[in-house]
Amino acid sequence: MTHDTNKLTTEFAKGNSLRARHTVRIIAGHWRHRLIRFDPGEALRPTPDGVRETVFNWLIPFIKGARCLDLFAGSGALGFEALSRGAAQVTMVDH
Repeated sequence: MTHDTNKLTTEFAKGNSLRARHTVRIIAGHWRHRLIRFDPGEALRPTPDGVRETVFNWLIPFIKGARCLDLFAGSGALGFEALSRGAAQVTMVDH
């Protein structure tokens, strides 16, 4: 039995990119490094890690104990990030 190494590597890479495309990582706080998986059938584009990190670095003085609203929540990444960083409550709204 022979294996085409290039084909296996390509399939493995595709599988990893598909999995990564439907997974979001919590960046900081209590749930740091936890993964959020969302429905791959949805046409969602979660906020990239770097953007979330910058936004929450700006907002960190206001997050602890806050009540937050995540409109057009999609994957919920922003809402879960707020909870992880100490928000008291997050309401997530999506269609």
